[in-house]
Amino acid sequence: LLLPRVVGSSIYQLNVFVNTIFASLAVIVGEGAIAAIYYSNRLWQFPLAIFGTAFSQVMLPTLSEHAVKEDIEKFKETFSFSLRSVFFITVPASVGLIVLATPIVRALFERGSFDSYSTEITSTALFYYSIGLCAYAGVKVVVSAFYSLKDTVTPVKAAFIALILNVILSAILMFPMKVGGLALATTISSAANFAVLFYLLRKKIGPF
Repeated sequence: LLLPRVVGSSIYQLNVFVNTIFASLAVIVGEGAIAAIYYSNRLWQFPLAIFGTAFSQVMLPTLSEHAVKEDIEKFKETFSFSLRSVFFITVPASVGLIVLATPIVRALFERGSFDSYSTEITSTALFYYSIGLCAYAGVKVVVSAFYSLKDTVTPVKAAFIALILNVILSAILMFPMKVGGLALATTISSAANFAVLFYLLRKKIGPF
């Protein structure tokens, strides 16, 4: 079960690498895009790590116990509760980051060589990343559900599809939207990843 999980984790790093490669094309996306991607990533991953990752880790042993006992109803109940709890927290967090992207970036980073232009492009990236915060958190929860069912291959397949989609969308959106297009491409690919995993889980265990 371990090898597919390692591959899945490496695909996430590949997504980060893809964003960095596209962000390095300053002629297209503008100067400072790599730094904007980096700083905006740190900000939206803060609520993701505290809530999304935490819930997915905590629910895993409980879901695994239900799976071993073949208690599908309890499995569905725990999964549904975890997903709703994550959304209950990440939806307002997402709205907060979207509405306050510029003042947050300005308050935390704008000093020295990080000027108003840096604030503008970083807050733009944060805006588009934040739209997908719920999807990012949802992916972590659904992936844990698959892991508890001893299926570590399906999440890797879905992540690979999301990676390809991210590359395609980044190549398209970087021209009209610059650094914002790179962030939006990641958000859309993550939303697609969540939708595919959610659909496959329902198909695997039934509606909940």
